Amino acid sequence: MRERIWIARYELVAEGSLNAKTERRVYEGVLIRVGSGFGCVHPWPELGDPTLEECLEDLKGERVGRLVRRALDCAKADGRAREEGRCLFDGVEVPRSHATLRRVSKEELVRAVEAGFEVVKVKVGREVRRELGEIRLLMKQFSGLRWRFDFNGLGMEGELRGVGRRRNWGVSISWKM
Repeated sequence: MRERIWIARYELVAEGSLNAKTERRVYEGVLIRVGSGFGCVHPWPELGDPTLEECLEDLKGERVGRLVRRALDCAKADGRAREEGRCLFDGVEVPRSHATLRRVSKEELVRAVEAGFEVVKVKVGREVRRELGEIRLLMKQFSGLRWRFDFNGLGMEGELRGVGRRRNWGVSISWKM
């Protein structure tokens, strides 16, 4: 028999859309507690995860999907560390990564640079031609930045490479002018 799992639902409300595959702004998830440890189940169905309801069913039953299994593993690791009086982040240095921009705008780029970022990741793909036009202008103004573009599986390869065939971009690409 599995240890009892406590669940607390939550909702995150974004200022705007967080990826090109959805206009959704409300993101539901659950915090779980197993023994003395905590984990989080926060699915993104539009990016291939099961729905939150499917994850909750996984938590009830014998079958446990990958997302729920990872959350349970995190709760177990957290619980062990709490019981031993350890912080899981002691001695861990989190490297500075990139600023994620929901849209291409001079204001967001200025904030990223002022915060010390040298790399920006821009969510694109809804209006590639317009976005690329804006990006080209901004890349000249922010020539010291490295740029990454996240298409979340959208985008026309022809618009990017001058070829007229459709391709599903599932990875970020980097670009430095």
